Amino acid sequence: MISGYFVFRAGAPNPLSIARHFWIEGAHFSLGRDDGTVRHGTASIDCKRFSLDCCLTMVRMIVTQPVVTPVHSREDSAAEESHECLRKLQEGSDLSASDWEEIGREKNQIPVYSKNLPSQIKGGSLVRVRGMVQDMFEAEYFSTSLIPSHSLNGNSLAERTPLFLSPVPFTTPWYQEELNDGASSEENQDMHRSKRLRLEETGEEDQSSECNNQNRWWCSEYMKSDPHQTPVLAKFYYDQYGAQSPKILLNELVEAVGVLEWEEDVTSSSGTNNTTPVTLDDTMGAGAHTLWADEGIDTVIATTIPTDIPRLHVLWYQTFTLDQSLYESGHEDFTKDSFGGEDCHQAPNLLSQALSVSELSANLLWMTLLSQAERHVVSEESSDPHWTPVSTPDNTTLGCLSTQFVLPDTSDCRQLAQVMEHVLSQVLPAVYVVTITQEALTLLRPPAKRNGRIEPTPMQLPRGATLVLNASELEEGHLLASQIETLQSFQSIALNHSVPYEFDGGVHIAFEADVRVLVLCTAKTAKIVPCHEQVKCDFNAHRYHPGTILQTAHKLRQVLASTRNLGISHRCNPNNIALSNSLLDRAQKDFIQRRLECRQQKRSELYTEQDFHRWLTLTRLQARSRKSATANISDWERALALDDARNDEIQLFQ
Repeated sequence: MISGYFVFRAGAPNPLSIARHFWIEGAHFSLGRDDGTVRHGTASIDCKRFSLDCCLTMVRMIVTQPVVTPVHSREDSAAEESHECLRKLQEGSDLSASDWEEIGREKNQIPVYSKNLPSQIKGGSLVRVRGMVQDMFEAEYFSTSLIPSHSLNGNSLAERTPLFLSPVPFTTPWYQEELNDGASSEENQDMHRSKRLRLEETGEEDQSSECNNQNRWWCSEYMKSDPHQTPVLAKFYYDQYGAQSPKILLNELVEAVGVLEWEEDVTSSSGTNNTTPVTLDDTMGAGAHTLWADEGIDTVIATTIPTDIPRLHVLWYQTFTLDQSLYESGHEDFTKDSFGGEDCHQAPNLLSQALSVSELSANLLWMTLLSQAERHVVSEESSDPHWTPVSTPDNTTLGCLSTQFVLPDTSDCRQLAQVMEHVLSQVLPAVYVVTITQEALTLLRPPAKRNGRIEPTPMQLPRGATLVLNASELEEGHLLASQIETLQSFQSIALNHSVPYEFDGGVHIAFEADVRVLVLCTAKTAKIVPCHEQVKCDFNAHRYHPGTILQTAHKLRQVLASTRNLGISHRCNPNNIALSNSLLDRAQKDFIQRRLECRQQKRSELYTEQDFHRWLTLTRLQARSRKSATANISDWERALALDDARNDEIQLFQ
C-alpha cells in the first residue's frame, strides 16, 4: 500500500466520494478524528493494481485537490464541472450539450493564462487561453476503456488533435489589455511568474529582429505579440465534443478552456532545450500513466515540441474575430446602441483630421478598414460548416478592398507610414507596418512548413489585421529568387487576399489572408504592390498632431467594432452584405451605360469586369458603414461617386 495524509475542512463530503469523482479504483480511505473544524485521515492505493509511480500520483491528486464546500463559488462550480468533463474525455465519452454550455457560462470566471499569473498556477490548473492557431500537427492517440473499436494490442484508442496556439501577433497595446480582460501589463508587472517560463522570459532571441533559434517556437518581439502571453500546445478532442462546435482552421483565433499540463523539465544546465522525441507520456507531464493509462502504445510525436511550452487539454472552445471579441465582450462602450448612424458618417472626417490627409483619402481608407471577405459554405456536413471566401473570376476576394496611396516623394511616404502606425495602433486591434526594401524582402519569408513546423513569419496574420506597406523605398536593381518570392506574396495579399504556404516537397497551397491592406508609394513605385483602389494622397505633415487621435480613438473603436460585426457570429453566419435584385438590375444598366460612354469618347481603357466587382465591393462597404446587412441603390450611387472622385484625382496627378 502507498498512503498519503489528507486534511479536509468541516462540511466537506466523504473522502470516498472525492475519490470516485476522480475515477480511481483500488483506493482505500480511513477517516480519522473530526474536531468540527477539519477532518483528518489517510488515503491508500493498492500497489497490485497500479505501478508505484501511478500510486504516488493518485495519492497526490487526492490529497491536493481543493475541497468542495456546501456553499459553492462560481469558480468552484467551473472547476468541478471541468474535472467532470475531463473525466469523460479520458474515458472516451462524449461531452453533452449541458457540459459544453456550463463551461461556456462560467468561462469568464476562469483566469486567462499568461506569465503574469502567480506561480501557484501549475499543472492540473483550470485556465483560459486566447490565441491564434499558428500550426497544426498530426493526430495523437491515447487508450481508453469505453471505445470498442480501433484496438491496438488489446487497447482501445481515442484521437485528439494538437494545435499550436500562439499569442495573437501584431496586437496593439490597448487590444492586449482587452485580451487579458482589461488587465494592463503595468498592473501585473510585479506579480510572480512561474519558474517554468524562465526560457520564454530570458531568451535573448526575443530581442532580435528575427527568430533564428530552432528551439524557439515563438518570439514575441519579432511577432509583436503581447510579451506577457505564452504559447500553448492545445489538445482538441473533436470526436468527443460531438456537434458542440466546428473544427478549428489554421490562423483562426480561438478562446479555449482547459486543464494545464507541463512537460518534465529536461532543460540542461546550459539553458538549452532538450528536443528529444516527445511521447504521449511526456506530453501529459507527471501522472500521465494514471490519467491516460497508455502503457505499451507507441505514440511518438514526429515534431519535437520544446518542454517550456505548456500543454492544454481543451474542455471547451469557441472561435472569435479581432472585432467580434470587442463587440461581444459586454463592455458598455461597445454595445450596439451606444452610438448612432451619425457617428458612423463622422468616422472618415475623424480619420482625416488625425492623419492630416484629404477627405477623399480618408474615405477610401475607411472603406478599406471596413472591408472583409464575403463567404459561402463549402462543407457538406451541417454540424461542421466551413465558410470560405468567395473568389471572383480573376481570383480576387469578394468583399475585400486594398488601397494604394500615391504621394509626391519617398520622404512623404516615410512620414505618413509613421503617422499611420501611431494613429491606427490607437484604433485597430492588430497593425503591421513594414517598409519594403531588399533587406526586408530577405528577412520576411512567406509561411513555410520546415522541420515539421510552420516557422513564425509576419505574413501569417490573423483575420481582420491591418497591413501597411511602404513600397516607396525599394531601389531598382536585381532581386534574388527568394526576394522575388516574398514580393510576390505581398502582391498576392494585396490583390487576391491570399498568401501561398510552402510544404514539404515544394508544394505551395494558397491560404486566405483576409486582412486590410494599405500601400504607400510614389508614382514611380506604384507598380511594385498594385491594389484595387489608387488615390492621390494629399498629406500635410505640418498639420499632424499626435494628440488628435487620442481624443477620437475611443469612438472610432466603437464604430469599427459594430460595423464590422453587425451582431452576427462569423461561424454561424459569414457576416455577408446582401445585394437586392433592384440594386443588381441598376448596377447592370449603369455598367453597360458606362462602357458605352467610354467607347463614344474613344477612351483607351474601357471599364472591365474588375471595375464592376470593385464597385459592388464599395457598395457593400457603404452599407456596412451605416450598419446595414443589406445594400440599397443609395449605397451603389455613393460607391460610384467615391470611385469617380478618386479616378479624377489620379487623372489630374498623372
